Amino acid sequence: MSGESPVNRTESLARVIRFGPFELDVRAAELNKNGRKLLLQEQPFQILLMLLEKPGDVVLREEIRQRLWPNGTFVQFAPCINTAMQRLREALGDTANRPRYVETVSRRGYRLLGKVEISDNNTALRAGETNFKRSLPTSVLRSKVLSSIAVLPLENTIEDPDGDYLSDGITENIINSLSKLSGLRVTPRSTVFRYRKKATNPQAVGRELEVEAVLAGKVTQRDGALLVSVELIDVTHGAQLWGERYNRRLSDLYEVEEEIAKKIFESLRVQLNGKESATGTKRFTENSEAYQSYLRGRYCWNRRTPQDIRKGYRYFQQAIENDAGYALAYSGLADCYSHLCSLGAIAPKEAWARAKASAAAAVALDPDLSEAHTSMAFVRAFADWDWEHSDQEFEYALELDAKYWLAPYWYAMTLVARGRYEEADRWIAKAFELEPLSSVIAHGAAYNFLMSRRYTDAIQVCLKAIDIVPDYPLLRMHLGQAYEQESRYEEATAQFEKAVQLLDGEALAAGPLAHVYASGRHPQKAREILQNLVKQAETRHVDKYSVGLVYIALGMHEAALDWFERAAQERCPWFSFVAMGDPRLDRLRSDPRFEALLRLMRTA
Repeated sequence: MSGESPVNRTESLARVIRFGPFELDVRAAELNKNGRKLLLQEQPFQILLMLLEKPGDVVLREEIRQRLWPNGTFVQFAPCINTAMQRLREALGDTANRPRYVETVSRRGYRLLGKVEISDNNTALRAGETNFKRSLPTSVLRSKVLSSIAVLPLENTIEDPDGDYLSDGITENIINSLSKLSGLRVTPRSTVFRYRKKATNPQAVGRELEVEAVLAGKVTQRDGALLVSVELIDVTHGAQLWGERYNRRLSDLYEVEEEIAKKIFESLRVQLNGKESATGTKRFTENSEAYQSYLRGRYCWNRRTPQDIRKGYRYFQQAIENDAGYALAYSGLADCYSHLCSLGAIAPKEAWARAKASAAAAVALDPDLSEAHTSMAFVRAFADWDWEHSDQEFEYALELDAKYWLAPYWYAMTLVARGRYEEADRWIAKAFELEPLSSVIAHGAAYNFLMSRRYTDAIQVCLKAIDIVPDYPLLRMHLGQAYEQESRYEEATAQFEKAVQLLDGEALAAGPLAHVYASGRHPQKAREILQNLVKQAETRHVDKYSVGLVYIALGMHEAALDWFERAAQERCPWFSFVAMGDPRLDRLRSDPRFEALLRLMRTA
């Protein structure tokens, strides 16, 4: 085009840059000297590009810091710049004292000496006659289609941890939006959230995660205002593909999330098929307050402690109060009741009734919502022992959204309950494909290993997950049980004591601890716990399966069966989960009363 400026023409043609005896292939990121390839690491390469963009001008150390460590995430950058410059000079055969190519400008930065020539095929321009713009790496990247991205947890910049729900929620929703695109590989939530609240270099994290682009940013919420700053970084070149700062009302949260997702699509040149949209995920409510309550609810749900789950269902209830047609909130409410029941924190009769009503409301409001059918599938399995219809609900949930990790994970749990351990292995593997570092899925894997008597595998998966999430009580319980089955009673005791602490003394952990005491020759301690649990059961809900475990360990089988019958009648979740394979119940398996309970569970 006749109106194209020399600068734009230089950018569009730039492929090879020559200076002295050196030749830099920008697209290949290769430096050659007289035809011989030189080894040049990423940071020295980036500094060289900056010098080549401004031949003869000073490149400030602060400019280098901003290019190599954006967002101020790397605080000790001065020695790193010095090291990178030393490596660059070594590659060029240069020295700081007698520079031929790179000159140090005292206390300011660096300057490239000599002439620079930019060329592509037979076309050449002298950079000294034009202003070779700093955006060279980005302009080169615009010709590429990037197919993988990691969305790092956005930083909550205010000291109040209550704001974490917002930064985590925005991060998760952007991940969900991007994950729905078939042509883009998105690093799962459980993997990127390892970097939450850690000072990180996005480019280095991107290389570690083996992705081509990284989104990083910050969120501030104050007095109804929402401030979000984000930037999309190319991992190979360290260049900013796109960046934006939003100063909006908190009620504009949906719009901000959608705009960020759309800009990422455009910047990565993602190829959409005819069914995919660049405007983000479906809106499930138009009520901003309901949406914020929902984000708070899911934030608490993800923490998985009884205290947080109780907070979670209150937030989901608030979301429903603000929008009675909010299907996702009903699904979240159902999941909270199911999980509180599983943790022994609420009576099964009450929990299952509320979970079933909430799941039914979610399905009725949005029949095409995978989360709703997943919630209903779990309830049908463990509240009703209606395995056939549970399977159908899971099948439909997976058909609606194959990337919703909770569906294959919970389906695997129903298979374990029915003793179909090999099938459960396959579905747990599918869940891990979606969320490789999920502590929740790890708990399910350990649970399957325990029931199928693979104790070494259970120990390994628990230890690995506990290293990431040390305060997840179910992992502690499963590790304790695996140790107990290997007669490692002291180690088992330590794990159950930690679980008792995390579950505020609930029977779900106290009962197995007493079982270990009895098995490890401390029957008096077991009796003391048993006496306390039986007394509590007179005035409040106590997990009856866990009480039965103590009676078994003390050799009181008839009393144990009495408690197991009560557990089965009220659909105690842990009776459903493990009665089929729990090795601690092996002494009862030939008893007609116990056989009748298992038949009832299989055929109900």
